[in-house]
Amino acid sequence: MTKRARPHFRLSEYPSGDLFIVLEQFDGDKLELTKRLIGFDLPSGMKPDKAEAVRKFLSDNLVFVTET
Repeated sequence: MTKRARPHFRLSEYPSGDLFIVLEQFDGDKLELTKRLIGFDLPSGMKPDKAEAVRKFLSDNLVFVTET
C-alpha cells in the first residue's frame, strides 16, 4: 500500500558547525521512513542564510513524501 505525508524541513547543526536539513513529517499517513532521523548534509561551510534558502525551497516545492 502506498502512503503519503506532507514533509516539514528544519535546519540543524553538527557540533562542528556544519548545517544539515532534517526531514520530519508534518501530517498525513504514518510513514515508516519518518520513524528515523533523515538528514541531508549541506556543503561544509555553507552560510546560514544560504542553508535557510535551501530549506525554504524544499518546503515550498516538495508537497508530499511517498512510501510504498
